[in-house]
Amino acid sequence: MYSGRRTVKKLVLLILVSVASPLISQVPTCKRFLAQNTQLPNYPPIARAAHMSGTIRFTVIIPLTGAPNLVFLDGPHEGVWQTLVTSAHDYLASRKYGWFEAQESKPCSYIASVEFRQSGEALPPPNNYLRVTVIDETHTVVEVKPTVSTVSY
Repeated sequence: MYSGRRTVKKLVLLILVSVASPLISQVPTCKRFLAQNTQLPNYPPIARAAHMSGTIRFTVIIPLTGAPNLVFLDGPHEGVWQTLVTSAHDYLASRKYGWFEAQESKPCSYIASVEFRQSGEALPPPNNYLRVTVIDETHTVVEVKPTVSTVSY
């Protein structure tokens, strides 16, 4: 009976480690940084026409010098969804980074989300409505109004 309890404890510990390790790896190491957007994200026309919405997440690694390295983390990414991934990647890669403190900066990483969504009622073309909301450096919302289909069957 004693060995059965030990096995249960090991199993519980294994489950806790497997659940907690993704959470631990998502803790940002960037503290008090400023991300300056140099371009707006693009809502690809094909994604808009197909009424595609989704959240794309990247791990952003900021080196001491040079451009940030982006690693795709999760979100829809196969087939035509790749257009949203490319748009989010280009937007995050164009950012310029700085730190608030006067001390020297260190390489760091954080998780960034770019949320693409369509809201409201569909409008006929030309529909140029695009709203970008930067909630904070880690979350951006790109919102468009859906378009009315111009093809009738």
